Amino acid sequence: MLPHHGADLRTKAELHGKRMLVVDDNENARMVLVDMLGSMRFEVESVASGPAAVAAVRDAATSGRPFAIVFLDWQMPGMDGIEAGRQIKALGLPAPPHLIMVSAYGREEMQKGAEAAGFDDTLIKPVSPSMMFDVVMRVLGAEQDDMPGTGEAAGAVAAEAAVAALKDRRVLLVEDNEFNQQVASEMLADMGMAVEVAENGRVAIDKVAAGRYDIVLMDMQMPVMDGLTATMEIRRNGHADLPIVAMTANAMQADRDKCLAAGMNDHLAKPIDPDALAATLVKWTRSAPPAAPAAGGRPDLPEIDEDIFDFERIGPIFKWNMARMKPMLSGFLSDAAAKVAALHDAVGGGDPIQVRQVAHGLKGTANTAGAVRLGRMAADIETAAIAGQTKSITRLLPLVAPTLAELESALTPVLTEKGSA
Repeated sequence: MLPHHGADLRTKAELHGKRMLVVDDNENARMVLVDMLGSMRFEVESVASGPAAVAAVRDAATSGRPFAIVFLDWQMPGMDGIEAGRQIKALGLPAPPHLIMVSAYGREEMQKGAEAAGFDDTLIKPVSPSMMFDVVMRVLGAEQDDMPGTGEAAGAVAAEAAVAALKDRRVLLVEDNEFNQQVASEMLADMGMAVEVAENGRVAIDKVAAGRYDIVLMDMQMPVMDGLTATMEIRRNGHADLPIVAMTANAMQADRDKCLAAGMNDHLAKPIDPDALAATLVKWTRSAPPAAPAAGGRPDLPEIDEDIFDFERIGPIFKWNMARMKPMLSGFLSDAAAKVAALHDAVGGGDPIQVRQVAHGLKGTANTAGAVRLGRMAADIETAAIAGQTKSITRLLPLVAPTLAELESALTPVLTEKGSA
């Protein structure tokens, strides 16, 4: 669902500048939330552990600049989010911050523990901008119904304006992964945009020179020519005003700095969130703010452990239309099988560069589709290949094919069910 509170989900003026603290031991996860909250005009700090969070809350209150909300990851080494929340509550501050638990798992024990520790709400990863906005408004007590542009009627009008504004805009999608090309193209086409695809940076340079585009979505890691090199060349060729947005699975500050230094305008983290994509397109094509279109209902699907496959990754992209999702999922399984076979060949050939490239492609495909465990395993192999950790690769490789087989088995009832379009 696209955000219905404006392109960058900006809050009411009286909430601007409210101080937020993000607590997560994973730098990538921290920076994603920091960026979301910053785009909503909050003042955001972040720390990497529970003890650091307790200290930051205490110091902020002592200095007269308390935090309004603390976002705590559930599973952190040393001190988990629940214990950190308890210790923040135990500080006995006159105006304690609201506590929000953030977790990739919607487990009952986490929910009960958070409630017992005095948490105000929970967020389940991956967190979209609209989810973040809604939970912040809830805990701060803002009356969303009183905000301009909200309500069903206003939302419908805004939705029509957003679709009209993006309709027929020309976008160049630069992406080497065929499955990611298909998924991103579906998202863009649903917004009414005219999509062209370039499979690497060199092709993108030629297309930009020959045509006119309203925006370029540029993958970072590609064969032949990567996204940074292609962007610098496009800028040198005189396209100073063409919006170029990076798409990368690496969302750390150093990577964002490289994007900006190369001449890119913005950054989107992979797997691409439809809300974030819409907001970014609107921002850089200077169109009206996006709003929530009427989404199709979620169909009845077999219960699958979300660590194996998370339908929420890909279902909203296709508005839960199974007639469209099934061919995409079948294509994903075929693509993944080919990549797993290529990974075995690369490891057998003893070429760490080839291992890294194949693992990177499998990671991107799996993360986009929602194959959580397979994507995580591919990421671990990619990291091991970069570090030259041959023993780790040897240990992980035998687990990949069984993981894919388990995934295929889990998705078979979905792909063979009739009449679920």
